[in-house]
Amino acid sequence: TVETTQQSGFRRTMDGLYDSAPDDRPHVVSIDTRATQAMIDTGFFVPAHETIAQDDFDVSALLPASVAQLSTDAGLQAIPYRPRIGLSFLNLDVLREGGVELDEQTDWTTADLLDACDDIQGLIDFCMTYDRPVQVFEHLLGTSGGMYVDNDNGRTGRATAVAFDDEPAAALLDFFVETQFGGVADFGNNGRGNFDAFEAGEVAIGFANSTELPRLQRLVDDGTITFDLGVAALPRLTPADRSGAHLSGHVLWHLDADDARERIAAWLLIEFMVAPEQSATFHRSGSAALNLGAADVLGEFWAENPMFEFVFRHVEAAEPVLGDGSPDHAASGALLGPHDEVVGVFTDTLAEILKRTDPAEASSAISEMIDAAN
Repeated sequence: TVETTQQSGFRRTMDGLYDSAPDDRPHVVSIDTRATQAMIDTGFFVPAHETIAQDDFDVSALLPASVAQLSTDAGLQAIPYRPRIGLSFLNLDVLREGGVELDEQTDWTTADLLDACDDIQGLIDFCMTYDRPVQVFEHLLGTSGGMYVDNDNGRTGRATAVAFDDEPAAALLDFFVETQFGGVADFGNNGRGNFDAFEAGEVAIGFANSTELPRLQRLVDDGTITFDLGVAALPRLTPADRSGAHLSGHVLWHLDADDARERIAAWLLIEFMVAPEQSATFHRSGSAALNLGAADVLGEFWAENPMFEFVFRHVEAAEPVLGDGSPDHAASGALLGPHDEVVGVFTDTLAEILKRTDPAEASSAISEMIDAAN
């Protein structure tokens, strides 16, 4: 019998592992990518690269960017299975009225975004909004080549501090603050959810995870969203010198067990979870289809839902290395032990910081508060 766990929340899952006796732990744990360093620190698992070396599992069948995200110098630690990316959701009616052309092929910067906001000024209440601003910040930072923490995002040494005072993190925080106070962005300060205004057609561009796509598509289908909905990649701070897409999502950890039969059965379950058919099923929930073979079974679905294909193709094209062949540590994301705690502090702090009028003061204050909690 193989036991799995996917509890509601990072902390409940981690606490459950630490509180359990070895014989009572599940065989497979599903948890968010932000737990990667915390899971490595437990020592409770069998590194994926060790099992792969004894099995005929073909890791090249998985999205390279997802594999890179969960790899250390020692090799692949766990198996991704529901990767998600940040997306720009578009009110194409308003953008076209303002003469702005954006679509799936657009490779753009935050400067281009601000130009678009100027072009549609007066046509709509706000230019942009964010669903879960901290997650969007992480996606924007990673795709722009910025580090979340020191030591190359914790990938060439243990992370000891956030890197929010460094470029481009500081520039991105400035962008958040300046667009808020400039009346360009709506952070939900009107008492509603951040994304409600976008869905109501009052905001032109909404930044969110790809897992919002199925819900937004349903709102289009039932007539709740009345404008022409489009999607594009996230803008970068500077013109692209990389193709990386910053990923988040869920990961499958293969926990150790004394019984060899249980270890093998757990691994077979993981292989099943990331097979093409299952990847295609999870893809319908807005994740990028992890197994490249899923493309062979998604043709009809993509023909009817082209925005979903964009999610897959965008991550498929993402190279986890830079032009010189070195790892793209920014796009792979941070390895940070107290990542969940840092996100919690950042979430609470950003709401307070956005009340300030000095962007430099905001950047410094965020770094000080997070470092104090680290």
